[in-house]
Amino acid sequence: MYQRIIVPLDTSRFSTHAIRYAVAIADRTQGTIELVRVHIPEPTVADAEGLYQFTPYQFEGVANLERALEHEQTRQDALDLAERAQALAGQTGHTVTSRLLHGRIATALEEEAESFHADIFVMASHTRSGLDRIRFGSVGDALVRQATVPVLLVHPDQDVDPTMSPPAFRRVLAPLDGSPFSDQILVPAVDLARAFGAELWLLHVEPPPSDAEPDRDGRLAGVQALEAAARRCAAEFDPPHLEVVTGEHPASGILAAAQRVGADAIAMATHGRSGLSRWIAGSTADEVLRRTRMPVLLHRPAPHEAPIRGRSAIATYGHPHA
Repeated sequence: MYQRIIVPLDTSRFSTHAIRYAVAIADRTQGTIELVRVHIPEPTVADAEGLYQFTPYQFEGVANLERALEHEQTRQDALDLAERAQALAGQTGHTVTSRLLHGRIATALEEEAESFHADIFVMASHTRSGLDRIRFGSVGDALVRQATVPVLLVHPDQDVDPTMSPPAFRRVLAPLDGSPFSDQILVPAVDLARAFGAELWLLHVEPPPSDAEPDRDGRLAGVQALEAAARRCAAEFDPPHLEVVTGEHPASGILAAAQRVGADAIAMATHGRSGLSRWIAGSTADEVLRRTRMPVLLHRPAPHEAPIRGRSAIATYGHPHA
């Protein structure tokens, strides 16, 4: 269950849209929220002007001044974050803490997840694609590649007031391909659906028969795979709905099915590829994230994670405190 929730923020209004989703989860799990920000030092005049050309005395004097300014900026950032957490606690009645982090963003966030014993990250995400993604990167991408807990990525519209409560999730769609890897999304998806009292839909997108295998009954295999997955979580949750579709492109089939069943969120396992490997090989989860405006729950299974076999697995996926 998602009871320890981390919301990564930066200095933009954009990032605050994730707060209302975190509050919605905490409302239903009596959860604790931690607001975090990774402090990024401002570029210094010394770096821009080539300070190493100065005399040692001048270098020391300017460097000391910059250290003092950086210390004050860090203090102010921590204070601002603490004030936001205090205000949110007063508005919601939840326990809300704050933490200013340092270091490489994704690494700092993952280390904080271990320290906080986090169950989930909730954050706003841009949806860059292609070479823009490679050139500029994305904190959400980097976090998904490293995080050992699920990451709920939301795509806020510019005209949405971040203080508004989001609609409750009513249907969660979890695409599966029949592999043990994809089955690892069952635990995060069940926890999200259970928190909101939502329906869980399991989806299999079956490619059309090829000329080489015109009689292959892939649809039957897809149904059997979904039925097996449904049995693995039926003891702990209402029986999920099963949906099998045929489509050339998995992402298109997933998005069409999400619209047809009225899904409010899509939950997927992801390999977490990065850089050129992502761009060349492609990623179904990445394409879904880029093409939809609904929240997407992503989970990168750890190499040691095995297929779900009952509630013992549901209780312990990827959690340092389990």
